[in-house]
Amino acid sequence: MGITKARVEQLAKAGVLNRASRGKYPLEECIQGYIAYREELTKKSENVSAADYEKHRARLYKARADKAEIEAKAFSGEFHHADEVAAVMGEMLASFRAKALAIPNICAPRVADIMDAHVCQDVLTEAVHDALTEMGGYDATEVVRRFRGSDRGGDEPTAVADSESVE
Repeated sequence: MGITKARVEQLAKAGVLNRASRGKYPLEECIQGYIAYREELTKKSENVSAADYEKHRARLYKARADKAEIEAKAFSGEFHHADEVAAVMGEMLASFRAKALAIPNICAPRVADIMDAHVCQDVLTEAVHDALTEMGGYDATEVVRRFRGSDRGGDEPTAVADSESVE
C-alpha cells in the first residue's frame, strides 16, 4: 500500500485496518479499509477546498486584472512610478523654496522707501503670486525624462491617478 509498518500500526489503532493476529493483517479487507479511509480524507479536503475555491479563484483573477490595469495605465502615462513622483516633487519644492527665499531680495529695494503699508503689501502680494504662478506652470516632463534616463532601481508602477499627476 506504500506505507510504513509504523503507519500500519497507527491505522490499526485508529480502527482503519483490522488486525488478524500479531503482525498479521487480512490483505483484501485492509486494502478496502485503507481506500475508504483515503476517500474520506479526500472528501473532507474537497469540501473545504470547494467552499473556498471560487472565492480564492475570483480574488486571483481580480488581482491579475488590477495588476494588468495598473501596468497599462503606467505604460500609457496615466499612472506614474512613485520614485518619479518623488523626484518631480523634490525638484518642484526646491524650485519653490528658491523662489520664496528670493522674495525678500526682490521686494526689499522696491519697498525700502515706501511708507504706505498698503503699497508694500501690494508689492509683496504680487511677488508671492508671481512665485505661485510660476509653480502652477511647472513642467515636470523634463524632470521625468531625466529621471527615467537614470537608474531608478525599480519598474513597479504606483497608482498615482492622472488627476494627481505631476505632468
